[in-house]
Amino acid sequence: VIAALLTALALPAAAQQSPAVCEESWARLALALPIAVTAEIGTDGPLCVAENVEANESFAQIMIDRVTWDGQGLDRFAQDAVPPRSLMLTVERARSVRLTGDPRTDYVRRAQALNQAVSGRLEMRWDQLTSRLFLDTLTVDFPGENALRMTAQAGGVDLSSMSALRTSLGSAVVSSMTVDVTTFGLFEAYLLERLVLTAVAPDGDPQTEMSALVTDLSRQVEALPETSFSAETRSAMIAFLADLPSPGGDLRITFAADPPFGWIRIVPNWLNAGGARDPETLLDGVRIRFEYNARPPAQ
Repeated sequence: VIAALLTALALPAAAQQSPAVCEESWARLALALPIAVTAEIGTDGPLCVAENVEANESFAQIMIDRVTWDGQGLDRFAQDAVPPRSLMLTVERARSVRLTGDPRTDYVRRAQALNQAVSGRLEMRWDQLTSRLFLDTLTVDFPGENALRMTAQAGGVDLSSMSALRTSLGSAVVSSMTVDVTTFGLFEAYLLERLVLTAVAPDGDPQTEMSALVTDLSRQVEALPETSFSAETRSAMIAFLADLPSPGGDLRITFAADPPFGWIRIVPNWLNAGGARDPETLLDGVRIRFEYNARPPAQ
């Protein structure tokens, strides 16, 4: 639900918004979410503000202390569902709680969840003349020394209407992207369980099978095309794999594509060949750089 909140509001900050626009834009967003969401809506200077945000499912509760947003054309989104042309969005202290039905236990779990809260910031803008969408910043701060930072540029995006946006997604292309990750438990918390449940047989030995998986993945990394993955990048990827299941340090992944990369390059390939074609052809003009700085956590 947190991801849905970020995605739905991230319809590309700007003049001061009226209370009515804030109320209406939040109401339109709430209608699009799969579960009921409650919040106290107001303004703080130029920002729309939602406080004490709660979303409830059976035996689960998602809480966010504060969400703020501001966007150029937000009034059109509120009135006619026309995507704004820019967006600044912040989420403060988002967390989820697995409830038991026992008021005592649920009280304790809500208090514990505060130490696991996640905060983030998103800034996006759309250039109508070039049909380019700029992700100027996406930051997510996790508990402890764990964080994600991302920037990106995409072309072929049309935000002139909601129908135009949906149509353009099929032909949108990514020209550049940079992702920075600091992980000291982040990988284990969000990715390790899915990886193990997918790669390890129910009756298998996780230690043995994970070791074999790392060996196999390392071989595949070595075979990646030099035109897209330099020797330094492949070496860093293998070093990261060697640190599984508990990598610790800083990652940077840089993606650049000329011509830009999108579904239009992938889908015909699968339809015509029944599978992915030669990676060097599929990755024509694509350069991927992977950097891994293994280090102990800061004291």
